Amino acid sequence: MPIISVILPSVSENNKLARFCASLFSCSLDIELLICGKDNAELPEALADRIRIVTADDGLTALNKALAEAQGKFIVLSDVSVIF
Repeated sequence: MPIISVILPSVSENNKLARFCASLFSCSLDIELLICGKDNAELPEALADRIRIVTADDGLTALNKALAEAQGKFIVLSDVSVIF
């Protein structure tokens, strides 16, 4: 079970998503990333196995679904502009 679940709204800028993922997964903690929204983000291929996409008809429903599916002891809501 991951220690931290990071929930991220759907992202349309893949270069920012790649930078965010590189920063997040460089941490030495066991982290899961859930990207939520009504559309699927294009994931960096090298990280696709460490990221889950949570979809729904609207953003709030996707967020609630991601919160329910998060497995970490701690949950962090983040933005793609955050650097860890």
